[in-house]
Amino acid sequence: MMRTRTRARRGLALVEATLAVLVVAIAVGAGLQAAAASARSRQAGLDQTIARQLGQALLDEVCALPYADPNQPPLFGMEASETRATLRESLDDVDDYHGFSETVVRGRNGKALTVPGRYTRSVTVRWVRPHLLATASATDSGIKEVVVEVSLGGKVLASLSARRTRAMDIALRRSDP
Repeated sequence: MMRTRTRARRGLALVEATLAVLVVAIAVGAGLQAAAASARSRQAGLDQTIARQLGQALLDEVCALPYADPNQPPLFGMEASETRATLRESLDDVDDYHGFSETVVRGRNGKALTVPGRYTRSVTVRWVRPHLLATASATDSGIKEVVVEVSLGGKVLASLSARRTRAMDIALRRSDP
Protein backbone atom coordinates (compact mmCIF):
# COMPACT_ATOMS: atom_id res chain seq x y z
CA MET A 1 0.00 0.00 0.00
CA MET A 2 2.79 2.39 0.65
CA ARG A 3 4.04 1.96 -2.85
CA THR A 4 0.68 2.86 -4.31
CA ARG A 5 0.52 6.04 -2.30
CA THR A 6 4.00 7.02 -3.35
CA ARG A 7 3.19 6.47 -6.95
CA ALA A 8 -0.04 8.45 -6.62
CA ARG A 9 1.86 11.32 -5.05
CA ARG A 10 4.44 11.27 -7.82
CA GLY A 11 1.65 11.39 -10.40
CA LEU A 12 0.02 14.28 -8.59
CA ALA A 13 3.34 16.13 -8.52
CA LEU A 14 3.68 15.67 -12.28
CA VAL A 15 0.21 17.14 -12.84
CA GLU A 16 1.06 20.06 -10.55
CA ALA A 17 4.32 20.68 -12.39
CA THR A 18 2.53 20.58 -15.74
CA LEU A 19 -0.06 23.08 -14.54
CA ALA A 20 2.64 25.33 -13.11
CA VAL A 21 4.50 25.34 -16.45
CA LEU A 22 1.23 26.11 -18.23
CA VAL A 23 0.46 29.02 -15.87
CA VAL A 24 3.98 30.42 -16.30
CA ALA A 25 3.72 30.09 -20.10
CA ILE A 26 0.41 31.99 -20.12
CA ALA A 27 1.85 34.71 -17.86
CA VAL A 28 4.95 35.08 -20.07
CA GLY A 29 2.75 35.27 -23.19
CA ALA A 30 0.57 37.95 -21.60
CA GLY A 31 3.67 39.88 -20.54
CA LEU A 32 5.09 39.76 -24.07
CA GLN A 33 1.79 40.95 -25.53
CA ALA A 34 1.70 43.84 -23.06
CA ALA A 35 5.28 44.78 -23.94
CA ALA A 36 4.48 44.68 -27.67
CA ALA A 37 1.36 46.82 -27.16
CA SER A 38 3.41 49.31 -25.16
CA ALA A 39 6.04 49.50 -27.92
CA ARG A 40 3.33 50.06 -30.58
CA SER A 41 1.73 52.76 -28.45
CA ARG A 42 5.07 54.48 -27.89
CA GLN A 43 5.82 54.39 -31.66
CA ALA A 44 2.35 55.74 -32.49
CA GLY A 45 2.90 58.63 -30.07
CA LEU A 46 6.30 59.36 -31.60
CA ASP A 47 4.85 59.26 -35.14
CA GLN A 48 2.10 61.67 -34.13
CA THR A 49 4.56 64.06 -32.49
CA ILE A 50 6.76 64.09 -35.59
CA ALA A 51 3.70 64.61 -37.79
CA ARG A 52 2.56 67.59 -35.71
CA GLN A 53 6.02 69.17 -35.87
CA LEU A 54 6.26 68.66 -39.65
CA GLY A 55 2.77 70.08 -40.10
CA GLN A 56 3.43 73.10 -37.90
CA ALA A 57 6.67 73.88 -39.75
CA LEU A 58 4.89 73.89 -43.12
CA LEU A 59 1.92 75.85 -41.75
CA ASP A 60 4.28 78.48 -40.33
CA GLU A 61 6.08 78.67 -43.69
CA VAL A 62 2.83 79.22 -45.60
CA CYS A 63 1.37 81.75 -43.15
CA ALA A 64 4.58 83.80 -43.11
CA LEU A 65 3.96 84.70 -46.77
CA PRO A 66 1.80 87.62 -47.94
CA TYR A 67 -1.95 87.13 -48.33
CA ALA A 68 -1.69 87.85 -52.06
CA ASP A 69 1.15 88.26 -54.56
CA PRO A 70 2.17 91.92 -54.35
CA ASN A 71 3.58 91.91 -57.91
CA GLN A 72 0.69 90.23 -59.76
CA PRO A 73 -2.99 90.84 -60.26
CA PRO A 74 -5.11 88.84 -57.81
CA LEU A 75 -5.19 85.19 -58.82
CA PHE A 76 -5.98 82.22 -56.59
CA GLY A 77 -3.26 79.60 -56.88
CA MET A 78 0.11 79.73 -58.58
CA GLU A 79 0.87 82.38 -61.14
CA ALA A 80 2.38 81.38 -64.52
CA SER A 81 5.91 82.28 -63.40
CA GLU A 82 5.81 79.90 -60.40
CA THR A 83 6.63 76.22 -60.42
CA ARG A 84 6.39 73.42 -57.88
CA ALA A 85 9.38 71.47 -59.18
CA THR A 86 11.46 70.78 -56.07
CA LEU A 87 11.91 74.31 -54.79
CA ARG A 88 9.18 76.21 -53.02
CA GLU A 89 11.17 79.43 -53.11
CA SER A 90 9.14 80.65 -56.10
CA LEU A 91 5.90 80.38 -54.12
CA ASP A 92 5.41 83.91 -52.86
CA ASP A 93 1.92 84.09 -51.38
CA VAL A 94 -0.37 81.94 -49.25
CA ASP A 95 -2.61 80.48 -51.95
CA ASP A 96 0.34 79.40 -54.12
CA TYR A 97 0.53 76.40 -51.75
CA HIS A 98 -3.02 75.24 -52.58
CA GLY A 99 -2.76 71.64 -53.75
CA PHE A 100 0.87 71.31 -52.64
CA SER A 101 1.89 67.80 -51.59
CA GLU A 102 5.23 66.15 -50.90
CA THR A 103 6.30 62.67 -49.89
CA VAL A 104 9.97 63.46 -49.37
CA VAL A 105 9.92 66.11 -46.66
CA ARG A 106 11.95 69.11 -47.83
CA GLY A 107 12.75 72.58 -46.61
CA ARG A 108 11.66 75.66 -48.55
CA ASN A 109 15.02 75.59 -50.37
CA GLY A 110 14.36 72.06 -51.69
CA LYS A 111 16.86 70.29 -49.45
CA ALA A 112 15.54 66.96 -48.11
CA LEU A 113 15.12 66.87 -44.34
CA THR A 114 16.18 63.87 -42.30
CA VAL A 115 12.91 62.48 -41.01
CA PRO A 116 12.31 58.89 -39.89
CA GLY A 117 9.49 57.32 -41.91
CA ARG A 118 7.71 58.26 -45.12
CA TYR A 119 5.48 61.15 -44.14
CA THR A 120 3.34 62.98 -46.68
CA ARG A 121 2.50 66.65 -46.21
CA SER A 122 -0.30 68.31 -48.15
CA VAL A 123 -1.79 71.80 -48.14
CA THR A 124 -5.26 73.08 -48.92
CA VAL A 125 -6.06 76.80 -49.07
CA ARG A 126 -9.53 78.28 -49.40
CA TRP A 127 -11.34 81.55 -48.86
CA VAL A 128 -13.68 81.50 -45.86
CA ARG A 129 -16.58 83.71 -44.87
CA PRO A 130 -15.71 86.33 -42.24
CA HIS A 131 -18.64 85.55 -39.94
CA LEU A 132 -18.71 81.78 -40.59
CA LEU A 133 -15.05 80.78 -40.65
CA ALA A 134 -15.90 77.10 -41.08
CA THR A 135 -17.74 77.89 -44.32
CA ALA A 136 -15.95 78.27 -47.66
CA SER A 137 -16.50 81.37 -49.74
CA ALA A 138 -16.58 81.37 -53.55
CA THR A 139 -15.05 84.84 -53.69
CA ASP A 140 -12.17 86.61 -51.97
CA SER A 141 -13.39 87.45 -48.47
CA GLY A 142 -10.08 88.80 -47.19
CA ILE A 143 -9.55 85.61 -45.14
CA LYS A 144 -7.83 82.44 -46.30
CA GLU A 145 -7.86 79.20 -44.34
CA VAL A 146 -4.72 77.10 -44.66
CA VAL A 147 -4.96 73.40 -43.75
CA VAL A 148 -1.87 71.20 -43.57
CA GLU A 149 -2.32 67.45 -43.26
CA VAL A 150 0.50 65.05 -42.45
CA SER A 151 0.04 61.34 -43.04
CA LEU A 152 2.08 58.19 -42.67
CA GLY A 153 1.15 55.04 -44.56
CA GLY A 154 -2.07 56.65 -45.81
CA LYS A 155 -3.30 57.47 -42.29
CA VAL A 156 -3.65 61.16 -41.37
CA LEU A 157 -1.74 61.71 -38.12
CA ALA A 158 -1.99 65.50 -37.91
CA SER A 159 -4.27 68.14 -39.38
CA LEU A 160 -3.43 71.74 -38.53
CA SER A 161 -5.12 74.90 -39.72
CA ALA A 162 -4.69 78.64 -39.53
CA ARG A 163 -6.31 81.67 -41.06
CA ARG A 164 -4.39 84.36 -42.91
CA THR A 165 -5.97 87.76 -43.57
CA ARG A 166 -5.37 90.62 -45.95
CA ALA A 167 -5.62 92.94 -42.93
CA MET A 168 -2.47 91.33 -41.50
CA ASP A 169 -0.50 92.40 -44.58
CA ILE A 170 -1.79 95.96 -44.20
CA ALA A 171 -0.82 96.00 -40.51
CA LEU A 172 2.64 94.62 -41.28
CA ARG A 173 3.25 97.27 -43.97
CA ARG A 174 2.23 100.02 -41.55
CA SER A 175 4.61 98.75 -38.86
CA ASP A 176 7.63 98.53 -41.21
CA PRO A 177 9.86 101.61 -40.77
